[in-house]
Amino acid sequence: MLIAVVLSVLYFTLLFGIPQLTSDRAGWPTGPVAVGQMIAMIAGSVLTFGFAAVSGRLGQRKVRALLLGVGALAAVAAVFSHSVIVLFIAIGLAVFTATGANAPQSMAAASAVPEPPAPHRHRSVPACLPHGRSPRPGPGNHAHPQLSPKIRRRP
Repeated sequence: MLIAVVLSVLYFTLLFGIPQLTSDRAGWPTGPVAVGQMIAMIAGSVLTFGFAAVSGRLGQRKVRALLLGVGALAAVAAVFSHSVIVLFIAIGLAVFTATGANAPQSMAAASAVPEPPAPHRHRSVPACLPHGRSPRPGPGNHAHPQLSPKIRRRP
């Protein structure tokens, strides 16, 4: 859980820092910066879908190591790069790590849930029918001789 907090703090720091860094280092106006940041964030989110599908096979230790490594790479790229493309890649990687940090938590939660019990078999036929009895009393019911005029008791 601590990893998810650290990566989320990194993401939100870069979310609000990348536009200012891009304006300061490259002189871009806010419009193109916002569009580039949005495209990078969508790409990072799409990358998270694929990562979530594969993370179950990697194991929690490898997933955490990968996320921390990519998060560190995003932070270093944002601090030292003067290229706009690298800054956009950094925010894409940051959104990937922040959302991908939920993968180990979901794997742990899914493995903690017990298997559901097998469904019970329900009888679709009442228990009295296989024994030659009708479920309703009436003239044709042989289970109730006093109600049936065809069956007479022998003296």
